[in-house]
Amino acid sequence: MIKYQYDKSDVDIQKEELLSDNYLQVARHVLRHKKFNGDWSQTFEREVVHRGSAVSVILYDPALDTIVLVEQFRLGALSDERSPWLMELVAGVIDAGEDEVEVAVRETKEETGITITAPKEVYRYYTSPGICSEQVILYYAECDSQEAVKTAGLEYENEDIKVHVLPREDVFQHLHTGQFKNVNTIAGLQWLQFHLQEK
Repeated sequence: MIKYQYDKSDVDIQKEELLSDNYLQVARHVLRHKKFNGDWSQTFEREVVHRGSAVSVILYDPALDTIVLVEQFRLGALSDERSPWLMELVAGVIDAGEDEVEVAVRETKEETGITITAPKEVYRYYTSPGICSEQVILYYAECDSQEAVKTAGLEYENEDIKVHVLPREDVFQHLHTGQFKNVNTIAGLQWLQFHLQEK
């Protein structure tokens, strides 16, 4: 296990101000922290987006050797040179009090029409810790890709999702030619490729 020199007790939060509490919670912090030479840093300001945790699910059908991905509009990718519609793994936010595994099962059903059981946890990671507190729990689940619907998503959440069932080799080729722009998808597919090679 990696041993870190400091922990959160070595951060001095002097002030926290809530700037927005709409779709996302944004806060400004005035803080300082310990430096690697043992001194304290200067006091400085940073804004952070507080989003909580989310799940992402790698869906693989071993019988047909296919991978299930979803395509949807992403505002943050509006400046992308190709399209703000991204091809991704299933993903969803964990609300307060929800069980992580149950969210993975529910989001898979909502976004693809596929029923999974007992997804296996692969990684936990921060997506952009310089500006956001969101942590993603990445799961792997084997599935029957023939259950997939063509389009999905919850109307009241403004979701409009196209479901893709693709041959594994095609997906891995797209991965290594830079076709995917979503970090959860890249991490998940790289894990899957390595996992399948190990079998």
